[in-house]
Amino acid sequence: MKYYYDLHIHTVLSPCADVLMTPNNLWNMVSLKGLDFVAFVDHNSSRQLPMLAKIGESYKTKQIYGIEVSLFSGIHVLCYFKHLSDALVVGSIVESHLPCKHIDISTPSSHLTDEYDAFSEMVLLPLGENTNLSISELQEIMSPYEHLLVLAHLNRYLEKGVEVLSLAKFDAVEWSDSSTPPTHVVDNIPWIYNSDAHDLVQILEKGRKNVVDLECGSVDCFFEGFYHG
Repeated sequence: MKYYYDLHIHTVLSPCADVLMTPNNLWNMVSLKGLDFVAFVDHNSSRQLPMLAKIGESYKTKQIYGIEVSLFSGIHVLCYFKHLSDALVVGSIVESHLPCKHIDISTPSSHLTDEYDAFSEMVLLPLGENTNLSISELQEIMSPYEHLLVLAHLNRYLEKGVEVLSLAKFDAVEWSDSSTPPTHVVDNIPWIYNSDAHDLVQILEKGRKNVVDLECGSVDCFFEGFYHG
């Protein structure tokens, strides 16, 4: 069966995201778009995921728990998990690899929200910066957990990204613009099409690119589909 997804949507925890990217707004928009699977991923942190999971219990769309990790090289990697608890552990470890840096609260900042979408806490970490992690170190951190590893928005740094593909085993590559990925890049690895949405309008509609064939609509089936290409 065909299922539609958008697995790269930021929240107000990401300092680069719009202030309207709050949990209730996100779930309402995802529901209106008719998506079957969704992943809310923030830069180098998983702190917003518990509230998103709590609110998401009222919706049919299945949530894949995710983090977007910025490597030391500047390459971004999408880390997806079956279980919220695993995402929270890895997110905490990733945060510990961010640079020690003073946060200027007058600049765009990172927020956690409550169940009413009100800002409940400012996160004083440089979430938009690169961590000091290499791809091999990130793989080692993630190895104890059921996960998928996806090279994010390869279209932004094609040559450098292809080099990273040779250094690690990825489950897929992400292409996040309307062009078609070059055949030589995606010949031997699945590719997924996400929005990398930083505002509500950017979240994907159902389309011919953000669709996957699976045996069923569960999170387990989703992961099995990627494990088997």
